Amino acid sequence: MPAPHARLALVAGLRALAQLLHDRPDIPAPRRIDVYHHARTASDDEMRAEIDDIAALLGTTTEEHNGHYSTSIRLGAVEYQAIAILSDSRARHEAAEAAYRTVYDSTDTDPGPTA
Repeated sequence: MPAPHARLALVAGLRALAQLLHDRPDIPAPRRIDVYHHARTASDDEMRAEIDDIAALLGTTTEEHNGHYSTSIRLGAVEYQAIAILSDSRARHEAAEAAYRTVYDSTDTDPGPTA
C-alpha cells in the first residue's frame, strides 16, 4: 500500500481532474479511465492473498487468466483493477524480453551519429 501522503496525493489528483472536466466541458475527456493497482512482487500465494483481500474489500470476485490474478470494479466510466502478475507470466515475459535483446543486439550494426 502506498504511503499515506502518496494516497492522499492520488485522491486529490483524481478529484482535481474530475473537477476540471466538470468545470471545463470544452476540454476533451476520455470515454473511460482504467486505474491499476499492481500487487507487490512476492510469491504467487502472497500475491493471490493480496488480491483476495482487495476483492473482499470491494465485494468482488477474482479471476485468473493467462498468468494474471485479478479483481476489478467498475464505477461508471472508471474501472479499478487490482492485478497480480504471477511468476510463470513474469518468467515468460522476461524470457521473451531476453530473446528480443539478443536478436536486437546481434543485428544492431548502426554506429550511431557521426561527428
